[in-house]
Amino acid sequence: MLLICGFISAGLLSGCGTLPQPFRPADGSKSHNPFLIAPEAAGVTIMPIIGIDADRGQRVALQMATLLQRAGLPAAVGRSNPESHLLTAAATVRADAQTVEIRWFLYAPSGENRLQKTALWPAEIDPLTAPTNALNAQLNAIVAAVAAELKIPPARKPKDVSFTVSAVIGAPADGNTYLQQAMHIRLRRAGYRLQTDDFDVDYIILGHVTVSSSSPDGETIAISWSLMTAGGDPVGQIEQSNNVPAGTAAQSWRRMAGAITDAVLPAVIALIKKAESQNSSSKRQ
Repeated sequence: MLLICGFISAGLLSGCGTLPQPFRPADGSKSHNPFLIAPEAAGVTIMPIIGIDADRGQRVALQMATLLQRAGLPAAVGRSNPESHLLTAAATVRADAQTVEIRWFLYAPSGENRLQKTALWPAEIDPLTAPTNALNAQLNAIVAAVAAELKIPPARKPKDVSFTVSAVIGAPADGNTYLQQAMHIRLRRAGYRLQTDDFDVDYIILGHVTVSSSSPDGETIAISWSLMTAGGDPVGQIEQSNNVPAGTAAQSWRRMAGAITDAVLPAVIALIKKAESQNSSSKRQ
């Protein structure tokens, strides 16, 4: 059953992690600068339920994040973007001791209360051991209410989104060719539809490479990836850079291109999803 404890204050948790590197150590880099990734799209920050023990509150919050993500909204537990909404909940046991009342609150980034909804849980449902489908049954109504309040448009599946990597320029040796091919391959593996030209596509990706001397025995490779719509409207830009031994860029990019595109792929997909969400929203208005 739900283990109820006294109400506690919940401070906003923040999380950080090591960002991926643009090049793997095996590629001979002497130093590995952090990969500069585009900011995450604003979504919902979910706090563990207060009024129940930490492990149970955490599991409910994590499952709520999963369901909101499936609904098409960026969501995470205890990790905040300044533009994110905040979803909190508090649990109390009703007088009959058979039912737990969980009150959910959705706050806008400004602090405005956007939604307040109450869910009644049978006390015998233990969030720590209950099957996932049992948790979903208790959370689906809250997810639907949050999605309706934020007017989340249905996201297109990757197979319905077409793109082309129009060109990569500026790389010495065979870099342009291998970077273009590697990006094509990785986006196709992610499920997106590949086009070989710029006509009748949803998005176009362009890459620009610069190589500069950073020390007597080193050089800096910087890559700028730009995503735009077929009409030429910019969606976003992602920057990568790393210091490597002098002469690295003049060698074959065959292996290095894979490491570079592996690192940047999550940010590219995030930009595509953000553009898709904005496009769907504009069509509904």
